[in-house]
Amino acid sequence: VSMFEELPFFNVNNDELLRVLNSSDGYTNINLNNTNQNTNVDENLFDYIKEIGNADSFELSHCNNLSIEDFNVRFENMKASTDLSIIHLNIRSLNSKVEEFQIFVKLFELDIDVFILSEIWSTNIEFYNDILENYNLFTDLPLNSKVGGVGIFVNKNLKVSVCSNLSITSSNECKVENIWLKISKQSSTYIIGGLYRHPNMSVKIFSEKFTAVLSDIRKNYKKLPCLIFGDLNIDLLQFKTNNITSEY
Repeated sequence: VSMFEELPFFNVNNDELLRVLNSSDGYTNINLNNTNQNTNVDENLFDYIKEIGNADSFELSHCNNLSIEDFNVRFENMKASTDLSIIHLNIRSLNSKVEEFQIFVKLFELDIDVFILSEIWSTNIEFYNDILENYNLFTDLPLNSKVGGVGIFVNKNLKVSVCSNLSITSSNECKVENIWLKISKQSSTYIIGGLYRHPNMSVKIFSEKFTAVLSDIRKNYKKLPCLIFGDLNIDLLQFKTNNITSEY
């Protein structure tokens, strides 16, 4: 990853940058990672998901770009909340970004309960169990590559157990790393999943395995809310043109 990719507006084309600079409200309502065309497709996808699922589940599923300062102001009232707070990042090698990640965590005024990292890679992971003083680290590393992997940092104040029975088995046709945890915060208990599916693998096989896990969760943990995070490398914008993506 080049240094330039870490700079603001790296992924913005000239037209988008001009709109941002000329906008009275900055970039709050502008998607910096998509062109106008993709934004329209995103809205169509959102409507499609609402049609095939429970519309009530998507009432709060809106995206905003927030700075750390904005985040701290917006969620300052949650400091004493009993709700579970989770942040997911695709970190693309924890080994190369460990200091930046530690700084990132310290910037939050809210004590985040769970940090889920996809693509932690396997380099020197054994040295990073204690980089966050108040967290325990759970990992699932790639078997035949240093690339990929999932890591979950869980606050030590929470009760946590590993649900190994839910784990998706990785294969040559479906390389995937995943961690499933049962986490309790005060009187509430959750099932948390963190996944990374390698690109250029069979979406069909992954979907079948993923569906089986969801069925197990519904059967064995039906009273618990389930929250799933990760990078699955499936282009949902193909939902109209690719039957396998649409089925997923």
